[in-house]
Amino acid sequence: MESAVRSHEGVRPKEYRVRFDAAGKVLGGSWDASLGERLGIALDEARDKDIMGYLGRLASLAADLPERLRRRVERLLSDQEEFLVHGDFGTDGGAHHLHISGRAIRNYTGELVFTLLFLDDTEHTQLRRLYEYMFRLANHELKSPLACILGATEFAEEHVAAESLAGVKTCLDMIHRNAVVMEEMIQRYLTLSRIESGHVTLEPDDVVFSADVLNPITRELRPALLAKGMDVAFEAAGPSREPVIVADREALAVVIRNLLSNAIKYGTPKTVVRVVLRMSKDGPEIGVENEGDNIPETQLKRLFQKFVRLEATQGAKGAGLGLYNARRMVEFWGGTIRAESAEGRTAFIFTIPQD
Repeated sequence: MESAVRSHEGVRPKEYRVRFDAAGKVLGGSWDASLGERLGIALDEARDKDIMGYLGRLASLAADLPERLRRRVERLLSDQEEFLVHGDFGTDGGAHHLHISGRAIRNYTGELVFTLLFLDDTEHTQLRRLYEYMFRLANHELKSPLACILGATEFAEEHVAAESLAGVKTCLDMIHRNAVVMEEMIQRYLTLSRIESGHVTLEPDDVVFSADVLNPITRELRPALLAKGMDVAFEAAGPSREPVIVADREALAVVIRNLLSNAIKYGTPKTVVRVVLRMSKDGPEIGVENEGDNIPETQLKRLFQKFVRLEATQGAKGAGLGLYNARRMVEFWGGTIRAESAEGRTAFIFTIPQD
C-alpha cells in the first residue's frame, strides 16, 4: 500500500503506523508523522511506552472507536487475530473517517511484531455519502414527474380511442412539461458530479455572449418562459452591442442555464428577466435579474449552499443544486458570484477574469 498520495498541496501521507511487540511495548510510529499529528493520533515518545496506554490516550478523541480498537488489539496480542475496523474519528480539526487495521508479522529474527495502520479515508467516505444522498434525493424527486408522465400516457391512449385530439394535446403537454423537469434535474446532478469529482476542464475561447450562449439557452427554456408568460431581455452596458469575451463556452452555459432557470422559476409571472453584460477593467461582469419578492439578507447568505432551498419558495420544486453548481463553476474559473435583492428585484452577478 502506498504511504502517500498527491494532493493540491503536494505529497501528503494518508496513513499512519504504530508498531509494538508481543509484550505491548511501543516500538515506534511512521517515519513521517504529519498525518498522525493532523489527526491527533501521533505517538508521544515521553508517554506512549505501551500500546494500551497509547490507546487509552486516544479515548478522548472519538465516541466508541478507541474502545472497539482496544478490544481488537487485546485479541491481536493474545491470538494474533488480525482485524479491520472503521468509524468516524472526531478531532479539534473536524470529523474524520478512519480505516484501522491490525496485523502480526515475524521479523527477520522470528520475533512477532504487531502493527496498527490508520488509513484516513475521510475524503472518499464523504464523497460516497454525498452520492448516496444524491441518489436518494434524485430517486425521490424523479418519482413525481415520472408518475405524471405515465398517467398522462394512459389518459392519452383513452383520448386516442375516443378520437379526442384536444385531450391528446393536453396529455402531450403534460408529458413534455414533466420530461423537461426530469431532464433539468438529471443535468443538475450530472453537473454536480463533474464538479465534485474534479472532472471539469476549461478551454477558453472567443465567445459572442448573446449569440453563442444566451440565445440558445433562452430557446431551450422557452416552454418554461411561455408557461409563466415571461421573457428574457439582454443588455450590453457599454459601447459594443455584441462584446466578445474570452470564456469556456460550456462552463459559461452551465452558469447561465442555472441562473436563468432559477430566475424563471422564482420570478413573478408576466415579467421580464434581464441579463446584463458589463465590461470592467477586471473583465466581464454578467448579471441575471428577475422581479419578485425580496430575499432577506439572512437567506441571501445561504443561497449558494448545496441542497438549500429558501423558506419563501414553497411552491417551486427543485433540489437546491442550481445556484450551488453555478457558484462552484464560477469559482472553478477564478471568478466571483454574489446575490443582491431589493425593491422587488433579485440579481445574481458573476465575473469572468480575463488573463
